[in-house]
Amino acid sequence: MKKYTILGVTLALLLGEPAGASLIAGDVAVIAYRSDNPDTLAWVALADIAAGTTINFTDSSVSNNLFRWTEHLDGGGPLTWSHVENVAAGTVISFKTNTSAWSLGTIGGSLLGLSNDGDQIFAYTGAITDLGGGDAHRGDPSGAVMLYGLDFANGGWLTSGASTAGESYVPAGISGASAVYVGNFDNGYYNGIVTGTPDALRIAIADPANWILSNAVQDPANWLADGATFAVIPEPESLTLLGLALLLVRRRLRGRARSE
Repeated sequence: MKKYTILGVTLALLLGEPAGASLIAGDVAVIAYRSDNPDTLAWVALADIAAGTTINFTDSSVSNNLFRWTEHLDGGGPLTWSHVENVAAGTVISFKTNTSAWSLGTIGGSLLGLSNDGDQIFAYTGAITDLGGGDAHRGDPSGAVMLYGLDFANGGWLTSGASTAGESYVPAGISGASAVYVGNFDNGYYNGIVTGTPDALRIAIADPANWILSNAVQDPANWLADGATFAVIPEPESLTLLGLALLLVRRRLRGRARSE
């Protein structure tokens, strides 16, 4: 029994956290949006998601790292997603306001109201809380883990000046390929590679050149994202660790056989 206990601990250390462990920035990516009615969005899991995980979505803007509480979060928001089963990396999940349902999983909270005058979609776990007071931007994200941000139909992420409902700063916790601006377009969907490592897919999704963008209404039925499945390949270091773990298993089993 001791040998198996040691082996299990060693494998856990080599392979890292179990599938579906707590999500971090970049573990999901928004791959489609439509701000012309009916509003629609789609996202892909770039890591395994454990059963029972809740992911929140809001279109509230950010200023001074506080979310605009009066935009969505005070009206029953955020929009939530959860599922009773594990969700494998590569799974694409879409949402349409005219059906008020996710393509997979359970909906909660209040619907997004995406604006073609500029908006954002933020994904996070945990909670954004109301600090109170008269300032519209009073949603405190200290109890949340930001996963992703998509900005569209405006001039891009703010770096100075006042934030409005249609423009936003990047909140703390996301940056680079997890805080993406696709351009001044009302609607768009990702149309690039669907096979690669998580890093390769994040970079490809973050490149507006890999999107079909338009100010005209786009039919979700034509989206690459709608019903597609990505093939997420483990990063090279993960494969190396897996090889070491399998080698260790083999040696342990051989040693046990010889001692019996």
